[in-house]
Amino acid sequence: EGFALMTDNPREHISTMAFLIFSDGESVTENRTVVKEQSYQLMLNSMPLVDIQCMPHELDAMAIGFLVSEGLLRERHEFKTLTIDPKTRTTNVQVTIPKDRINDVGNKIKVTSGCGRGITIDNINEVMNCTRPFNLTLTMNAREVMRAGFEFNRIPGLYRETKCVHSAALLKDEKIVHFAEDIGRHNAVDKVIGKAFLNEEKLSDYVLLCTGRFSFDMVAKAARVRIPIIITPAAATQEAISLAQKFHMTLCGRVRKKSMVVYSTNWRITR
Repeated sequence: EGFALMTDNPREHISTMAFLIFSDGESVTENRTVVKEQSYQLMLNSMPLVDIQCMPHELDAMAIGFLVSEGLLRERHEFKTLTIDPKTRTTNVQVTIPKDRINDVGNKIKVTSGCGRGITIDNINEVMNCTRPFNLTLTMNAREVMRAGFEFNRIPGLYRETKCVHSAALLKDEKIVHFAEDIGRHNAVDKVIGKAFLNEEKLSDYVLLCTGRFSFDMVAKAARVRIPIIITPAAATQEAISLAQKFHMTLCGRVRKKSMVVYSTNWRITR
């Protein structure tokens, strides 16, 4: 029943290269950190599902998080095993789920507006009707939202060092419980969702923090697992806002140390 997440160091997936740097009319050659990316094929019950362009770190959490946030995997007991083959660049997840949940899913895979080749499964109407309950009690003080957003953007990591990755985190009781980075914001969100799911934690009790804009497909990921509050330093699209409103989710965007925009479900934010 137990499953140990991979513990590889994210710095194993970066390298240093020399570049010509121009600044204030001067030029110099300096070493800078660059992030590695690879394409991994996610397989479900040994059948190819989707190819994901990613930073090859925490692939197990990302694979599980993708299946959960896309509505294919809903209960912890449905997950059986996961194997990763670096040579073939495949991640194979064995599950026991109803056949009707994956019927024709291959025809519904689509590339989204996400960086790092964001991928989603175009079955919003089907998976939104899952049995997960909404959390209609979670609220957050406005000052705490801005403080959390500000501190999240200052977490040491590859995002601050390279500006080449996105970060995501799950917050509970004013503390970050899970944190992840990847070249794609979708992947980073999948990773933290996967970590919480594998630990059998209730995602509807968490607040999601993420760098990058929130489009419809990003909000859909959070909506499927009933995350009630999202905090981002970026903005949200009209379609994302409408979906969040429908599922009682609060989108807090353009979050700074002393300012933010509450795009939807204002009652969750208190003064």
